[in-house]
Amino acid sequence: GSLPWLSGHLKNLRDVRRAHGGDVLLVDAGDMWQGTLESNLGEGAAMVRAYNAIGYHAAAIGNHEFDFGPAGAQTVPRKPGDNPTGNIEVRARQARFPLLAANIVRRDGRPWTPPNVMPSTMITMAGVRIGLVGVTTAGTRQSTDPRNLVDLEILPLRDAIEREATQLRQAGATVIIVLAHAGGGCTSFADAEDLSACRTQGEIFQVARALPPGLVDMIAAGHAHDGIAHRVNGIPVVEAYERGRGFSRVDLAIGPDGRVTHATIHQPRPLCDGVTWEDVRPWDPAACAPPAYEGRPVMYDARMEAAVRKDLRAAQRAREEPLGVTTERAYLHSTRDESPASHLVVDLLKASYPDADLAFYNATGTRASLPPGPITYG
Repeated sequence: GSLPWLSGHLKNLRDVRRAHGGDVLLVDAGDMWQGTLESNLGEGAAMVRAYNAIGYHAAAIGNHEFDFGPAGAQTVPRKPGDNPTGNIEVRARQARFPLLAANIVRRDGRPWTPPNVMPSTMITMAGVRIGLVGVTTAGTRQSTDPRNLVDLEILPLRDAIEREATQLRQAGATVIIVLAHAGGGCTSFADAEDLSACRTQGEIFQVARALPPGLVDMIAAGHAHDGIAHRVNGIPVVEAYERGRGFSRVDLAIGPDGRVTHATIHQPRPLCDGVTWEDVRPWDPAACAPPAYEGRPVMYDARMEAAVRKDLRAAQRAREEPLGVTTERAYLHSTRDESPASHLVVDLLKASYPDADLAFYNATGTRASLPPGPITYG
């Protein structure tokens, strides 16, 4: 529901940048199509339509891009000939921007490059040649169904970035930006140079510290559902939480030779009120009241919403479907304390397999409370 508001912020920034001879590069660090009914019903098709409408330039492939497996109803390969990455390949052909995955290769070492999936790409904006490299977390195999990665290997992020960035520099790129589905987190953004508020053992911190100085100009991070707006080993690294609650921004000043002379790192910006990291009610133009951005009011982009209107209606129909079950009390969710919602899940698992001795489930797999009353699919 936040994407029309993101588009509104972008319009303001694009207008200002283009008026002064610059431009805005828009990228995503992965996990585009998992977690909402609007996206999942079409296995990510709605998200790609939305990203096409907003004007993304590139996106990294994250672990959850593999969740839907082969094209069609099956989410894992069931028979010989099923392509474990068929859904990603369908979404890539649908996208008007490349999907980047430099550290994902075939098991025999050959590149994994179905149409519109590539390790890196180079684009020219405002006369500047920009190299974009995408990588995904080393834990990808443990963060999706491994049956959909049976034909692929995940290589070390640092090595893949150095290889692709070096080649892009040799091909004429004067700016290198990494889209990394790998993250970390910080609790304060008051000083971009102060890492004392950051969990510097996080994956993206380790990767940034291992890169040769001067090779990479910026990293857009993800995966950790946390915030970063800091300089690590001289590299601006940004991350803006999850579920479209906000966005990151880095302003790159470019010299006459096309190289970065200075980078201004902005704090992560919540989309709705500019202050709190709250979810935006699904596709409700009245749900947000963003403060002015770049000196102009932020407008809800109804044109962007129109690109996914059929998906929104299908999700709403599914969301309202009654399951014929009524709960007498709430099942509250927690990942840290005793969780009635999680107990309900494991009780149902145990009931489904009467001969099992026990059932167990990861605490973060349950992600919401269940209210009392009639239960719908939503």
